[in-house]
Amino acid sequence: MAKAKSVRRGTIWSNLRWIHPQRTDYGTGVSALKEKLRYFTYRDDRDVKAPSGGRRWVDHGLGSTHGEILKNCQTLTSDDRLAWTMMISPKPRLMMLIEDEADRRALVESLTEEVIEHWFEARGFVEPTYSYVVHDRSTSEEGHQQLHSHVILPGTVQTIGGRERFDNNPNDLREFNTLVEDLFEVHMDRQLGMAWRQQWAAIQREEALRKYWQAMQWGDVPDELSDFAERMHTAGYTVESLPTDMTSSDDLNHWLNNLEARGQDLDAWFGS
Repeated sequence: MAKAKSVRRGTIWSNLRWIHPQRTDYGTGVSALKEKLRYFTYRDDRDVKAPSGGRRWVDHGLGSTHGEILKNCQTLTSDDRLAWTMMISPKPRLMMLIEDEADRRALVESLTEEVIEHWFEARGFVEPTYSYVVHDRSTSEEGHQQLHSHVILPGTVQTIGGRERFDNNPNDLREFNTLVEDLFEVHMDRQLGMAWRQQWAAIQREEALRKYWQAMQWGDVPDELSDFAERMHTAGYTVESLPTDMTSSDDLNHWLNNLEARGQDLDAWFGS
């Protein structure tokens, strides 16, 4: 029986990709790695520069500057793996549940290091060599802070028998993404207790309603979308239950009022 495909829970986004030492395609070769390292060092995103003086890398054996990291990756390359890049980016709306910005940054840093330690342990590797940097940017739609980390790992790993080629097959990558989600949610439990999980469920309901509203082209998204989503949830309805002839927030409010009135009638009937 084929193994069921794991579905990412959406609390955090992550990826793990490799760079070939030769220029074989876009994003490969030493020049591509050099460009990535300079970008990670000096910019938060395409349009926003890092604070004056560049960005300090957190060095775990691979280097504290983009020049050192590039040189060490070239030294520790394998036949077809110059380096691996990793991104770890928690859902901005979830991170905003943590009020203190310093606590949010500390969580991303701690999570990044814990992910690598657990990933190497799960793969049977020892002494991970890597460097990472935390970027601070704003999301394009909501303007929330989007703290995320970029990690560079060399193309080989240290094993008991010496350095060997570092490789990750598709199943490894799926397990990696699951590990990131699991560890992030543990960190959120430590930071906020279990209450954030109910808040996350409410956020998901609102986002599902927003996506459905936009797909149906019903005009401007209502400001009170979160309230509408919770009223639907309380009534036991999902976005698939919405009438297709709806065109405005007034229509949605009218539909919800009818549902709620019907529910009150049933409560009175059964003596609730």
